[in-house]
Amino acid sequence: AKMPNVIVCYADWAQCDDKVLTAAYNGCNVIVWFAINIRLNVTSNSPMILGGPDPNCVAAIAKNLSDAKLETIHLVSVGGWDQSHPDTSRPSSEVWEAFMSWNTNVVARPDMDFAGYDGIDWDVEGADAPSDAANMMSVALLDLIGEVSKMAKKEGFVVTMAPMESYLDPSTSDFNRSLLSSYPEWTTLVPEFKYHGRNCLAYLLAKHG
Repeated sequence: AKMPNVIVCYADWAQCDDKVLTAAYNGCNVIVWFAINIRLNVTSNSPMILGGPDPNCVAAIAKNLSDAKLETIHLVSVGGWDQSHPDTSRPSSEVWEAFMSWNTNVVARPDMDFAGYDGIDWDVEGADAPSDAANMMSVALLDLIGEVSKMAKKEGFVVTMAPMESYLDPSTSDFNRSLLSSYPEWTTLVPEFKYHGRNCLAYLLAKHG
């Protein structure tokens, strides 16, 4: 059978409005809602999920599309530019359990036939301030992404990522985890932009497949 065309649309921060609905009616069949992050609840010493658009609005749009027979995948993005990286102090299994609990108990709207998000889109990036810790991809963070992704896939969830070109660059074997690199070919084009990576996400492919 012929594979269907996949058209991915990214919402803006906490966006849930008619623009998203219009994009879906115009052909978008994967909506990436924006964005959540993974933090540590210092009271319970367990992972917690923060952010994201209004679940009632997301469920309403999902129901509208379902009623219109428009098959749509709903993902939620983790991260974003200028955001602290997900907390890595707890085991990946606890992070996945926290996501599942949040997705089921906070996001899902059974009365609207919305079971929650179909998966995760990883969008972990750097930050404007060069001194920000988010400008370094830690090994612990990369392992968290890899391990949670495998748990999600095992349970039938969708996992996606649209890396910045320099974060996964097949044109070079250079590697480091800093997000403060510069590329000579960009110097004359955007001389003030010094937030390139050096294949930091290649680690995910090498270790987690």
